[in-house]
Amino acid sequence: MLTYRERELATVSILAGVGGVEPMATGHISICLHLGITKEQLTALLNIVEINLGKMSSEPLRKVLEEVTK
Repeated sequence: MLTYRERELATVSILAGVGGVEPMATGHISICLHLGITKEQLTALLNIVEINLGKMSSEPLRKVLEEVTK
């Protein structure tokens, strides 16, 4: 069974793959940060997304992460 933190990380990675769901991603990225997942850890997750799915999947969520962490 996944922890709440693990589920949120999985959700963010799935949303990156789906694309076009930035409003939902904003909420889930905010939850990740609230759960103690750092910006650096989320950036690392998006690096993995980029390696496996390409920049078109990772870039929108990178922008969301930047907005949320301003």
